[in-house]
Amino acid sequence: NEILKIWYHESIRVYHDRLVNDENRDWFMRLLKRTLNEKFNVRHFHLTPVEPILYADFGIDETKRYQQIVDLEKFTKVCQENLDDYNSSNTHPLDLCLFSEAIQHLTRICRVIREPGRNALLLGVGGSGRQTLTKLAAFISGVNLFQPEISRAYTKVEWRNDLKQLLLDCGLAKKETVFLVSEAQLVDETFFEDINSLLNSGDPPALFDDDDMEKILTGTTPLAKSLGIVPTRSSIYSLFIQQVKKHLHVVIALSPIGSNFRRRVRMFPSLISCCTIDWFASWPMEALNNVAERVVNSEFAPFCAFAHSTVSKYCNLFFEEKKRTNYVTPSTFLAFLNLVTSIMSKLNEKHETTVSNIQKGLQKMEEAGKEIVVLEKNIRELQPVLKKKNETQ
Repeated sequence: NEILKIWYHESIRVYHDRLVNDENRDWFMRLLKRTLNEKFNVRHFHLTPVEPILYADFGIDETKRYQQIVDLEKFTKVCQENLDDYNSSNTHPLDLCLFSEAIQHLTRICRVIREPGRNALLLGVGGSGRQTLTKLAAFISGVNLFQPEISRAYTKVEWRNDLKQLLLDCGLAKKETVFLVSEAQLVDETFFEDINSLLNSGDPPALFDDDDMEKILTGTTPLAKSLGIVPTRSSIYSLFIQQVKKHLHVVIALSPIGSNFRRRVRMFPSLISCCTIDWFASWPMEALNNVAERVVNSEFAPFCAFAHSTVSKYCNLFFEEKKRTNYVTPSTFLAFLNLVTSIMSKLNEKHETTVSNIQKGLQKMEEAGKEIVVLEKNIRELQPVLKKKNETQ
């Protein structure tokens, strides 16, 4: 049963995760369950009552074994603790809501990082959590994370220098590193050529100069001798590249929207053939509710989730009828939540001002009432005196 569970899980990771729409994914799951029944005479709900089936090597027990996550709620708390640890130890905290789909993506990215030489292609629209989850996965896996800092002055020279230092760290210092790069950081089309070479061979062309080569030969020769490799220039460099591929994980976050993605996939096939693909689909209602509750009052969270899902539904109808696309992304939802928060803040401020004015008015009225009581008392005390004066006159 354990072997069947792993086969079932890995089939989903290898094939199901590469499929591009719900129709194909549903077809594959039916095929997988039918094959499980016909070939092994096992029903999937007997094999694993927990859906979705997930495996991880952290947050389950002390053995660090790769095993099935049975208690998703407990595992989510462990992930939240790791997120809190990350935020407490970094100057740029991660704003992340760990709903069910986010946990699934997190385990997939950790699965890539735990295997030597594995790379990932994360496909989704902006704001879906691709980069944030990768940073958390690298932290949980205990590996370094490198992400280029793009500025206006960032050119191909800076890009190549970053790549050079990255490969030297992985190949010589044997630092296991996640190289996270997004579409916004690939500002030059030639950057894709280097990424393609890095994924395919681990050796972007014309990257190292003579000084770098001397450093590589000097640093890798002891390892070559210990492995019984004849220390020639080509064999040592080949061993260096093997070390680079072993310790480096390239994680690319791209958007599948538009023609650029199709063109780049045709031009740079390693993006598909050398990467584990993870599609970040639209957030489900549960995720929308969870995120909304973190940002706005819980009373308004269901409305915000309903409004976003309704707009998404009508965007699909708009495309079917008019053949025109209007994208509603997680970033749109977050902007909507910020708008709701801003309006609520202004209304609350106005309400507080009104309440304050009313309270001040009531306080003035109360003070006036007390003064009237004092005046009435004074008048009653003075009435006999006035009466006596009137009589004497």
